[in-house]
Amino acid sequence: MNISMKRLLHISIIIATSLLFTSCDLFYMFFDWSPENPEPREHADQGFIYDYFHIDENIKIESEITENSLIINFSAYSGDIHSVNKYLDVAGENYADYMEKYGDQPGFKYDDIDYWDKACAESIRAIDIIPLTNWNEEHPRLVDLNDIFEVEYATYKYFVESGFNNEEFELTNRERTERKRVSELKEDDMWFIHTDFRFICTTLPSADSKAKLRIKLYLDTEEEIQFDVEINQ
Repeated sequence: MNISMKRLLHISIIIATSLLFTSCDLFYMFFDWSPENPEPREHADQGFIYDYFHIDENIKIESEITENSLIINFSAYSGDIHSVNKYLDVAGENYADYMEKYGDQPGFKYDDIDYWDKACAESIRAIDIIPLTNWNEEHPRLVDLNDIFEVEYATYKYFVESGFNNEEFELTNRERTERKRVSELKEDDMWFIHTDFRFICTTLPSADSKAKLRIKLYLDTEEEIQFDVEINQ
């Protein structure tokens, strides 16, 4: 066997081995099987939410100032394969727990599942937006800005309350978007929300100062989580 044939054979073996390990990883991921756990684990019936993501320190934050508005985007979606879903459970958690918490109806067929239906594992009960610098003459530092900020979010609660009415709610539009002033939020408004939400303010900070905000989220788990956001003008 000449050198070219040997090299071709060697490459072919490498490719075949890589494909074998990749297929094994995919099998383990979707069927929760491993050599140490040879029997696939029992899972709850599929609900309509594909993944649940935590509101935690890994949340993505982006801010921008348009011509007349400040927009701060939050996203709990990280693309992490260890999100809480039917096939992959994070340590100590189970997809069925979130199905029960949010009324995520079991028994949906595969064709009824929309990959884009992702939700936060926690719900937000209240929000405080606090300037760490003077915002403007009317809003000095450390006095909350809840009266001038609005929050926009999408919630699945109306789909649940409708009895999972697929005629009223299209497959790709099961969430309903709402926008409310932060100071007017009620405790259950941001219940069962999509992973992305944003804050909007049309009262911009003074141009002569570099604004910095502290945003506090009060979760239904009794946790308080806060983020400091610098506003680049």
